Amino acid sequence: MLKRTAAAVILLVFPAAFGAPFTSEEYAFTADFPSVPTVGAPQGAEKDAAGNFISNSVDFMSAEQGVYATVVSVETYVEPVTLDSTQVLTIQRDNFVKGLNASLGTSSPGTLDGHPSLTFSYDTPDHSLAGNGIVVFIGTAMPRDYIVVTMHTQNASAAQVASLETFLNSFHLKAP
Repeated sequence: MLKRTAAAVILLVFPAAFGAPFTSEEYAFTADFPSVPTVGAPQGAEKDAAGNFISNSVDFMSAEQGVYATVVSVETYVEPVTLDSTQVLTIQRDNFVKGLNASLGTSSPGTLDGHPSLTFSYDTPDHSLAGNGIVVFIGTAMPRDYIVVTMHTQNASAAQVASLETFLNSFHLKAP
């Protein structure tokens, strides 16, 4: 989760159709994505000092090209780890902004439903993808952590921004 590049750029390029509430039994969460999410293949993410993968990551993505992007990134570790939420949030925010070839504007720490978060603004050199985002870190007692992200450009309608809020507020972990 710390070293891999986040999938925001991909999300701002692939459109998707409106979907219903989404449940992942395997990854133990539910969320009302604003459109049907695509599910990426599990891939190695974090490595130990010897270069061996110690976690796998799966991304659940929903987007409308040039308008908004939502991501739930689930990282499952070989054994439980404790991560610094401030570091995780900063790295993920910076990876999303970098992935858009944008520069970071404002950034403010906060919480969402009791979980650490960072809200931020960004702008591309041509101002075509200027917008706002939020990254939320949800650590668990399991050897699994979640990153929940929304981003939207100035092209997003009030209804689309409201659907992103609904998505953020609807994310819940399911009992294992």
